[in-house]
Amino acid sequence: MWMMPEIYDDLDNKEFLDQVKKETSSKAAWAVQEDAFGLPLAIRCDKQSIKYGFRPPEYKTNWMSIFQLLELDEKINKLYKFSKAKDHIIIKGTFIGGDYPHSDVKKQLAISVQKEIFYSPRNLFYAVDLIVDNKFVNVDKAITLFEKSELFCAWVILSGTLKNCLKHSNKFLTLISRWSGLPTIDNNYCKGVLIKPIKSTFLKNGKRIVIKNHHV
Repeated sequence: MWMMPEIYDDLDNKEFLDQVKKETSSKAAWAVQEDAFGLPLAIRCDKQSIKYGFRPPEYKTNWMSIFQLLELDEKINKLYKFSKAKDHIIIKGTFIGGDYPHSDVKKQLAISVQKEIFYSPRNLFYAVDLIVDNKFVNVDKAITLFEKSELFCAWVILSGTLKNCLKHSNKFLTLISRWSGLPTIDNNYCKGVLIKPIKSTFLKNGKRIVIKNHHV
């Protein structure tokens, strides 16, 4: 189903990594993006409606108010228009935030989604992937469309060859709060990173190539 989150293979999965290296060009461009703790959220939009799919589904009533949904609606509709979809789009990402314990940051009326890492005093939808008419959009184009629609998204923190991207650290102070213009919190380390080809690529078995490199 469209709302199901993808299961990414870990960097430690040697068999998967060997298959990736075998089936992709050494000259292909790759991207590193920060992964986030939170609630997986998929949003489907067509000409008639917008549907929000939390996993597990019962979290919808517990975590996302109608006001937050309304704040996203306008941006999602913009994205649908800018994408030039013939039928529908699906945005996959993570619902995050709700707490930011820093003396210079005021508390806001929000729900604390995760306790491991602090991203923002307000709740955010952190967009990672865009699917238009059942096709994954390339990383760079997806980011351009997210930004054009004013959707907060996972920026590329490193691009290059697979070899270079695999060397990127999986432990650093989260960049998500910095992208929101917030002051740094000591020891507020990220969950890890996602590594994937800038051009959406699939293995011969049909699995999309995304490598997760987490330290927690």
